[in-house]
Amino acid sequence: DGHGPIHEAILDLCRGVDLLVHDAQFVATELEVAEAYGHATVDYSYRLAEEAEVGRLVLFHHSPVRVDDDVDRLCDLAPPGLDVTIAREGETLTL
Repeated sequence: DGHGPIHEAILDLCRGVDLLVHDAQFVATELEVAEAYGHATVDYSYRLAEEAEVGRLVLFHHSPVRVDDDVDRLCDLAPPGLDVTIAREGETLTL
């Protein structure tokens, strides 16, 4: 699917966690840039969260070129049933 393999070691690290905080700097259309800078894409984080059966995915490290509405729309890309939220400055997460 063009988003690279999810390595077994990463799956093992994330499998079944209550909360996964993941990079959201790039989207699928920016894959080439993401790989050049050593980042994953938001789509990759969704696949990882689904395959690892995480409880909740929090997207952080947002691209500075995206405005708030663009960042909010990242949740619209999530697969149905995946609990995804956007990290915001000053937010506190309770586990």
